[in-house]
Amino acid sequence: RLLQSVSTEPALDAQSLLDWQIFNVLAGNSDGHAKNLSLLYSSGQVRLAPFYDLVCTRAIARIDRHLAFAVGGQSDPHLVNRQYWEAEAAACGVKPSFLVSKVNAMSKSLLEGLSDCRKTFEAAHGNYPALQRVDQVVEKGVRNWGQIGRSGANVTH
Repeated sequence: RLLQSVSTEPALDAQSLLDWQIFNVLAGNSDGHAKNLSLLYSSGQVRLAPFYDLVCTRAIARIDRHLAFAVGGQSDPHLVNRQYWEAEAAACGVKPSFLVSKVNAMSKSLLEGLSDCRKTFEAAHGNYPALQRVDQVVEKGVRNWGQIGRSGANVTH
């Protein structure tokens, strides 16, 4: 609602914010707090700032796995299914099919980029065992959505 009232490009910024939340759920970032969001004021324009602090926190054992922002009222990322995404869509004023298609697209994108990202990091910095935990968390997040998707989400991967 804040973006709708102050952003120069409210539709684009609202979609970006939805993408941010989808990423946080699927990629295992339980640290997606409001403090990690900003607005940029420049030359009479007000826009959502680029995202930062995008980390797979659930790969770290001592960090709480629950989401900072619930999805449709659900803060346990392993329980977020189509029903919760549809509730989130209603709360955001977008069509459920639109939000579900964004979740499907992000799932596919994460799976496709995961291996290359790890290989690029390892080529520059060497083998880092924690990256395997990141892979596992991301794959589980996408797989959880995919299992739910087979009962009606039309997942494409």
